[in-house]
Formats: sequence, structure tokens, C-alpha cells
Amino acid sequence: MRLLYNKLGSGINWLYSLSQERFFYLTTLIFYGLLYFNVNNKTLYGSFLLLVLIYKKKIKVWDLSLFLAAVASLVIVTGKTFKFLLIPWHELAEGLGNYYSYFIITPFVLLTGLLFFVKGFKWLREKKMSDFKIKLSDWLLVGFLLFSLISVGLSLSRSVAFWGWVGITISIVYYFFGRSFFQKNVNKQRFLGIIQATVLFESVWAMAQFVKRDLLGRSIEVGVYQSRWFFIPRENLLKYRASGTFSHPNELAGWLAILLPIIFALNFKKKSKRYVFVLISGLVGLGMTLGRSAWGAVFVSMGLIYWILTIKHRIKLKIPRKSYFLIGLIGVILSGVFISRLLSLNMANQEGGVWNTRIVLIKEAWLLIKQFLLFGVGINLSVPRMLSYNPFGKIYSYPTPVHSIYFHVLVETGLLASLALFGFIFIKLKKAYQGMIKRIKPVYLVGFLGGVTGFLLNGLFHPLSVFNLTYILIMLSLLEGHNRNEF
Repeated sequence: MRLLYNKLGSGINWLYSLSQERFFYLTTLIFYGLLYFNVNNKTLYGSFLLLVLIYKKKIKVWDLSLFLAAVASLVIVTGKTFKFLLIPWHELAEGLGNYYSYFIITPFVLLTGLLFFVKGFKWLREKKMSDFKIKLSDWLLVGFLLFSLISVGLSLSRSVAFWGWVGITISIVYYFFGRSFFQKNVNKQRFLGIIQATVLFESVWAMAQFVKRDLLGRSIEVGVYQSRWFFIPRENLLKYRASGTFSHPNELAGWLAILLPIIFALNFKKKSKRYVFVLISGLVGLGMTLGRSAWGAVFVSMGLIYWILTIKHRIKLKIPRKSYFLIGLIGVILSGVFISRLLSLNMANQEGGVWNTRIVLIKEAWLLIKQFLLFGVGINLSVPRMLSYNPFGKIYSYPTPVHSIYFHVLVETGLLASLALFGFIFIKLKKAYQGMIKRIKPVYLVGFLGGVTGFLLNGLFHPLSVFNLTYILIMLSLLEGHNRNEF
């Protein structure tokens, strides 16, 4: 027993002796693996509090440890759940149940509350809020927050809209926190380590689901089609779609469309078997989702990264030659999945097909947009309002938000909030792109540009999710930190 303790102690000491990026990669990955054995919400919350302590031992700072642990927790979307009934079952097509809006106390919510407490104590002690220095472009984010709050006040169900607004507010706060923390380069390395661990974890989990053709039956899985989506529009789907720990395959695919460009850009930094392995695993995991729009978004984002780094700056991709053979072999193996999924597009424009459904949802949402142009119908309330305006329209048989982040934000928060949010994102994106054309240091930075691009492209076909918005704003905060010194 003593020998076992000695080996365990040596292993822990070795882990803490690693570089910041490798430490956060390995500890986070091991932690995710142990979540397979999680029992319930209480053990889940306790596990993430333990992760905070593990991080704290390495970096010695409470607020940063909470921030990084919160980032790591974004992929776990289970927890104590509160339901708000929006549409009773008898108002929907036969066979469908009640339509709910959910407020879930995920580990991210818990850690965010603790982070606010620690930060609040620090602000009181220092008598200043150094994290919230608002620049000129930041007023667009503030405007988005205020305009969306007005939409809450004007909505028919203020409690539902308010809790949705709270989620958006938290996302925006993380932009300011990120900009403060990422002023130090070492914190960027820690963040990159966590991103690699999350991509590998979700990808392996998705592969296991794909092989089993079902969920793994663990407590951290939300389950397919149990949040905003009830089912997939009619398609020739002969393959199982993996969802990872998310509530729908499209959520996992959209999340990978944001993070995979970052992993791809890391492979321009240096030769690393870890970077290649995470990239290949992530691409396979993305394939398991069968998310065509995410495939396209990742392809375009990686093309943009390659063009900036290799064509404009003559920086070569540093992937070992043996890895190209492995990538090609996996591509051949998965080609059947890709081809069959792409061929199913021949049903897309038919009644009930994916494109037909999206177009009909946009048309029905447009009726609301014209009526509630300035401030929208309220966050999370577009589905019941669309049903009330057209009781036997598409929502009657397919109760889901309009499948486009642009129309989704517009119908729920209004024109003013939409212009503020997307204006902010595009201004930051343009500034980052212009800087990268001139000079890039470090090279992986372009991956964050690719991640935001992937979000905007994939968002053409899917609703907005708060966890993706949080990632995007954190990534924009990192780009903002580089704009001043390294562009």
C-alpha cells in the first residue's frame, strides 16, 4: 500500500512539474475521464470544486482558477433543472409532449457564482473594478445587454425571458474577465491546454456513442433531442448521430466548428504529436455528428487559416509526414459516412426536408419580426409566439427556434440588440483580420479568428446557444488582448 501511495505521489509531483499548457491539458483530460463515473448532480458539483482546487495548487490564484474551471465546465450542460412550460401538449401535433424552456444550474453556473463572489471581494478590497474597463466598441455589448433587457420587460413571460437574459449577461461578463486574464501570455497557454482536453474528450465520447449507436447511459449526458429540438426533419438518415455530452448532435457539431480551427492553427506552431492527435480525433468526432453545416464551416475556417499563415506569411503546417498517411486512411474509412450524408441533401427541399423546414421557420419568424421589430418577443419565447401567430404552421409539428443565429437573435431581442451584438463581433473580427494580414505573433492566434468565423458560418443554419456565445466572447477577448501588443 505504501508503494502505491509513493507512486501516486510521484505521479502527482510529475504532473505539477509540467509546463502550463501540458499540465492543464492532462489534468483536465483526466478529470473529464473520471466524470464517466459521476453519480448525480451533487457529485458533479463537488467534482468541479475539486478541479478548482487542483488548478489553484498550480497557479496560486483563486479567481483565475475559478475562471479556467468554468471554461472547462462549459461542455457539461447537466445539473439541477427548472422547467418553464411554454406550450402544453394539446396545442401541438399528436405524439409531441409539452414544450419547455429550461434553466439549468450547471457546474458553469455554480462556478460563475463563486467567481463573482471572489471578484466582488477583491473589488471591495481594492476599491476598483479593474476587470471592467469599457472601451468604445464595448458599448455595443452593453447596448446589446440593455436592448435585450427591454425585450424582457416587454415580453409576455418575463420570468422565462429574464433567465435567458441572465445567461446572456454571464456570457458578456466572461468577455471582460477574459480580456483581463489574457493580458498575461501564460494564461493563454493554460486556456489552450483546456481547449485541447475538451476537444479530445468530446470527440472520444462521440466516437463511443457512434460505435454503440446510443448514449453511453452516463449522468453527464443530457440525451438527444431533449432540450430545444424534438426530432430531426425527415431525411434518409441511416447512420446514428453522436451528441457527446450535449443535448443534440448539432450542438456538438457547432461547438467543434468553433474549437477545431484553434487546434488546426496549433499545428503551425510546432511539430507535436499531441496537436495532431487532438486534431484527428476532433475531425473524426465532428464526422460522427453528421453535421453538414459544421463540416462546411470547419472546412472554410481551416482554409482561411491556411491562407493567412501559409499563403500570406509563408508559415508551413508542421504535421509529421507519417500523420498525413493516418489522416488519409481515416478519411477513406469515413468517406462512406460523408458521402451518404451529403447525398441525403437530395431530400432537403422536399416537404419536411432540412432546407424546406429552415425556410418555412424563417418565413414564420419574419411575421413576428415585422410585428416586434425593435425589441423582439423576448428571449426563449419565439417558439410559443410563432405558434400563437400561426397555430397550424411549422411550429405545430416541429416546435423549435428558427434555425439561424441571425434570425433567432432578431426575433427574440429585436433589431437594436441584433445590430449591437453582431456589430460588435464583426468589428472585432475585422480588426483582428487586418492585424493578422500585417503580422502574426504567435501563429496560433489565427485559430481564434477561424473559430469565430466557424461560429458565424455554422450559425447561418442553427439557433444561438449561450455556451457557444460564451466561447466566442472569450475568444474575442483573447484577440483583443493581442491587438494592442502583437499585431
